[in-house]
Formats: sequence, structure tokens, C-alpha cells
Amino acid sequence: MYFTYSGSIYFSAIALCSAAVLDFLDGHIARTILKDKKQNREFGKQLDSLADLLNFSVAPAVIIFHLKGDWLSFASSLMLLLSGCLSLSQFSVISGKHPGSDSGLPTTYAGVIFSVFFQLVAYEKIPLNLLVWLNVFIALIQVINIRIPSCFTHNRHCLARHSFHQAS
Repeated sequence: MYFTYSGSIYFSAIALCSAAVLDFLDGHIARTILKDKKQNREFGKQLDSLADLLNFSVAPAVIIFHLKGDWLSFASSLMLLLSGCLSLSQFSVISGKHPGSDSGLPTTYAGVIFSVFFQLVAYEKIPLNLLVWLNVFIALIQVINIRIPSCFTHNRHCLARHSFHQAS
């Protein structure tokens, strides 16, 4: 958000992409190093959800609202915030009882998508207005009741299970 207020959407996109990489790394560390410490895992899970909300819902919403500053960007940013809260809350409650039952677009994926689109706006490849509709689209697919594989954060064998080629 700092970079956006400083006038550099390019660096905002890099910061958002960096947050996604760090989210992957901290999840990997938590699953490998802290796997035997249940109390630390539970605390880390809640802290990770808060960081995801701030990095991949609040930051893109504030950036888009700052760039556009109209009522439509405010409404779409509010939708993104609410869907991020709902998605992460649902993940926190359901994933512990039913592992693998989470649905919708993972918030980290949303952060990567926003990062790409912020870069496109920075290089003037797409109009700024498209970001408002991207907010709405991501808000909807974050809460949709369809399973979207979270290959890089939850299961290292996910890519093998969801490959599109058939074995000979």
C-alpha cells in the first residue's frame, strides 16, 4: 500500500507477489518444522489467516480504491474484503474438521492474480477500470462452492493428482 500511495503501482505488484512467495514458504516451514507442536500450529494457522487477509484482500482493495477513488471501486473493494473474510473464516472452521474440503479461490492465488494485473496496469497494457471488475470477479470465486486445488500450499503431490495427461 505504501508504494501505491508513493505513486508506484509497479512496486506494489512486486510487494504483493513477494507476500505470496513468503506465504508459501511460511506454510512449508509450519508443516515441516512445527508439525509436532499442535499448539504452535493452531496459533500459526490463525496468524496466517490474518496475514492472508491483510496481504491478499485488504491491500488489493485499498490499492484499487486509492487508484480509482469512486463509489464503484469502493463497493467492489468492500466485496473483496467481505469475501476474503468469509473465505478465510470458512477455511479456519472447516479445514480442521474436514481436511481438503475447502472451496473457492485460495486468497494467496488472488494475491498473485492481483499482482499480475497491477503490473499490466503499471505498463498501461489494460485500463484501470478493469481492476474494479477484477475485484468483483475474485470476490465471487473466493466464496463459490467449487473445489479449486491449492497445489502449492497444502499438498506437494497435488500436481501429480491433477495432471491433465493420461498415463500410457
